[in-house]
Amino acid sequence: MLKVKEIRINNLKNPSGVPECPYFSWILESDRKNVMQRAYRLQITEALSGRNCYDSGWVNSAESTYVKAEVSFRSQTKYDVQVQVRDDREESLPSGKSYFVTGILATEEWSADFISAESEKDSGNSKGTYVRKQICAREEIESAYACTTALGLYHFYINGRKVGECCSAD
Repeated sequence: MLKVKEIRINNLKNPSGVPECPYFSWILESDRKNVMQRAYRLQITEALSGRNCYDSGWVNSAESTYVKAEVSFRSQTKYDVQVQVRDDREESLPSGKSYFVTGILATEEWSADFISAESEKDSGNSKGTYVRKQICAREEIESAYACTTALGLYHFYINGRKVGECCSAD
């Protein structure tokens, strides 16, 4: 049986903050020997709405690395990706879904205020700034994205937990 074992987006599994139209790659698996892909079909849908954003249709190609989909994506949006392939004898079932989340794709979309406890006059003599604000959601949150930047010179926490560290849900 021919199947797509894994999909990579910009060589990563399910990346977030993708800055532009990504490259797609996939790994095939088969119970037969000497199997070669002859065609592929790449489909991308907007995860929340299910809206079809891209469907390559069947493309006669053995390419399974660095495949580019010429499509415009929206900022800060999650997209699901599926791939289906054919060899000379059979067609695979659609792959399991992978996903990617776009970052802020245009600088004019950045509308947040910069946070600082320092004045412009003191910015050259910074000794570090601790900025804190407690947040409370009125409803259960399924997923959320925080766009932060300081050229990596910060630690980001939400309600006392460092973002990116695995912890139990509560």
